[in-house]
Amino acid sequence: MTRNALITGIIALVLACVIALAGIGCMVTGFDMEVESWGRIICMTALFGTAGIVLLSFPLGELVLTLAALVFIAWQMHYGELLLSLEKLLNQITLYYDAGYHWGFIRWSEESLVHVDPDSALIALSAIIALAVVWVVYRRQWFGFGLLAGLLPLISCCVVLDTVPDDLCLWLLLTGLLLLALTQRLRRISAEDANRLTALVLIPSLLLSGLIFRHTSEETYQDQALELQEKLVNVALWMINRGYLPEGLVEVPSGPTASDTIDLSEIGKIDLPDDTVMRVTSDTTDGPLYLRGRAYDYYNGLSWTATVNNAYDYGWPYRTRTRVDSVHIQTDTPRSLLYFPYYIQIVDWEEDIRDGYYPNAKKETDYRYHVYRHDDWTELHPLTEDLIEQYTALPDTTQQAAEEFLDQIGVNTRLPADQIAEAITAYVLASAVYDTATQPMPAWESDFAIWFLEDSETGYCVHFASAAAVLLRAAGIPARYVTGYLTSVSPDAECAVLANQAHAWVEYYDPAMGWTVLDATPATPQPPVILTPAPTEPPETTRPTETTQPTETTQPTETAQPTETTQPAETTRPTLPSTVTQPSVPTGAPTAEPTVSTVPVKPQETLRDQLNLKWIRGILWVLAVWVLLAFQYRLRIRLRKKRMRKGTPNQQALCRWHHVRRLSRVSSLTAQDILPLAEKAAFSQHTLTEEELAAFDDWFRRANRALLEKPWLLQFLLRLIFAVE
Repeated sequence: MTRNALITGIIALVLACVIALAGIGCMVTGFDMEVESWGRIICMTALFGTAGIVLLSFPLGELVLTLAALVFIAWQMHYGELLLSLEKLLNQITLYYDAGYHWGFIRWSEESLVHVDPDSALIALSAIIALAVVWVVYRRQWFGFGLLAGLLPLISCCVVLDTVPDDLCLWLLLTGLLLLALTQRLRRISAEDANRLTALVLIPSLLLSGLIFRHTSEETYQDQALELQEKLVNVALWMINRGYLPEGLVEVPSGPTASDTIDLSEIGKIDLPDDTVMRVTSDTTDGPLYLRGRAYDYYNGLSWTATVNNAYDYGWPYRTRTRVDSVHIQTDTPRSLLYFPYYIQIVDWEEDIRDGYYPNAKKETDYRYHVYRHDDWTELHPLTEDLIEQYTALPDTTQQAAEEFLDQIGVNTRLPADQIAEAITAYVLASAVYDTATQPMPAWESDFAIWFLEDSETGYCVHFASAAAVLLRAAGIPARYVTGYLTSVSPDAECAVLANQAHAWVEYYDPAMGWTVLDATPATPQPPVILTPAPTEPPETTRPTETTQPTETTQPTETAQPTETTQPAETTRPTLPSTVTQPSVPTGAPTAEPTVSTVPVKPQETLRDQLNLKWIRGILWVLAVWVLLAFQYRLRIRLRKKRMRKGTPNQQALCRWHHVRRLSRVSSLTAQDILPLAEKAAFSQHTLTEEELAAFDDWFRRANRALLEKPWLLQFLLRLIFAVE
């Protein structure tokens, strides 16, 4: 290896590592991934880059490198953890896409992903990017291949609003790509001059990229991402209208319908991953913990809707003095709403709760609630007549059918609210078998709750909670449908709240106790998923203050929030408990066994299958075609060079003349100055010398430079078709 080749190799390795690691860093920080070891990723990226440079120093290096990479990937997928790690990586990325576009998420195995890290998949992706950049720089290829490889991780973050990469990663990626773009054209002409140019423009590139990045704020990034997201949705809707995509694959990710209404008519088979959505630490609670998300008050038989009429509804009595627990909640990124445990103290409740949820107006990611005794209230605000009417309203046909069920149960509506709730809960618990594979309600049915009680033999939390709320309302007890998470915690330990712990239950109003939890789903909660033992004194954080004012545009649209955009899943097989699920201790833990269930609103299994099968197949086909095109391109060049060096000097000259004629048609460079040498080789007895053969090589270099002056797209097509370097 010459001195100039060594310098080129070092530059190629540095650029490859910077672009690959910065691109991976953008993906990791944008999608909130938990990386086990950055040192391992850095070392493996540098190792693959070095191996690429060494192999590319040999004539058949590209072929050997490709085969070695394929063998290594196949070996890792079969014997290592690459396949499971890749599933974790794709699952976490597509969860964000599902929140924005409702495309579904990728999941193909039944194994738990809680303790799986994406390191192996990130190493594979980083190695591919590094090898692509090394190949472009060291073999002096078109710089567009390197730009495309480096931008792919960043592009994956640009179409979802909640994925903002880290500042340092963005800056380094932009600098590396800028250096590649500035120097690669010259490198194809003279590697030595390009190396000098790289040293000269290094500092200016750092300053320029920093200046560009500094004037591109996070708000600008999000605005551009929102604009791109809207364009993608419009394109997808246009394709759906013309039959190119299946209906229901894409929905508009904003607007009141997407977050305010749960469409029960499309509730069907569900599946959610076990990714961590938040972390919870409790001082005293040991067992189940309800984290309330949003309440829905209007029922029309086919959907639950959160209306604006419950803005001034107090949650439960307050101003108690007995504190029994402190719950600390942490999220990686700000959420649209705040989840909270029951029986917290908010003085001006009606100023904080809007449309059935607690908006995260201050974009909190770390907050704490104090939980108080629910049987030690000093003040109770009764519901107004308007609110009682609102929370007992049912369609006439639903009211009539529900009253018939109450007659079968033998409920006396003159009994206290808690006794009526106990009888209804026991009936709903035994009305069906818990099963997350329950099929959607038939199209001819007009009432979800009545259909479930009369005809369906299976159901999950959406079904049981809807039925219980309808029966309570029919008995004259104000009730509302609530979504959130039912998790399990252990005292003084940081526990994970998983996506598949999304849940639905009921709140009914007891004149003596205020709003009370009723969980009629027959399933058993998972044990606590302990991440790390909590510190003795967790950092002091301020829970959202009593004066937090929700904004007009705040809409809860989280991935795991069980609303119209959620695709949850339950993983435990239920058993029917014989007691009523109703909290009787101040920590919010129920006395019976609640469920670990979910609250979807669309049968997302079909969409997920489409994403897993058709989309993945399409992506693999595109990659396969790209690999074949690149392979045939390099193979044709190598075979042509081999033919040019085969036979006598005159035969070599004629072979080169054939290529000169082809290049002259696409490069606009005349071949007249090389024609006499071709005629001499064809018609005379003279044997061409090495200097005369070198004239052909010099003409090839001039033709390549002329080709570089053409537009990049035309240049790409000409090179691909005519196999010219």
